Amino acid sequence: MRRLVLVPALALVLVAAGCGDDSNDSATEHLEGPVWQLVQLVGTDLPDDVVPTLQLLDGVASGQAGCNSFTGGYELDGRDLAIGPLATTRMACAPPLDEVEAAYLGALEQVASFDVNENELVLRDADDTPVLFYEVPIGAL
Repeated sequence: MRRLVLVPALALVLVAAGCGDDSNDSATEHLEGPVWQLVQLVGTDLPDDVVPTLQLLDGVASGQAGCNSFTGGYELDGRDLAIGPLATTRMACAPPLDEVEAAYLGALEQVASFDVNENELVLRDADDTPVLFYEVPIGAL
């Protein structure tokens, strides 16, 4: 008799565990795939003609950093995100692009978490400093 009671109780526990909040899943799904354009990096003025981007797809982070492209790995765990190390092409960048690029790549390698809200992505470091991106519409770049 005891076994008959335990089986349905175990089934209910397993069903309840699968009914949790899947907002992390939807945020992760929206994080991966789109191209994101940097719009705000604390302490850095972005020149109008600079379009740093980021795309996260299948464990690979890639994009444009100012005048060089970059690539590297990333790891997701819920809302935790770690990017890097990153490798870049080696074109010489004139000021202020060189400063923007260094700040941007440094910020990416310090990312600790993320939030996605519709077409906005906010990456945060361990000190909660934000890096703001907007989703790039398909065909806009």
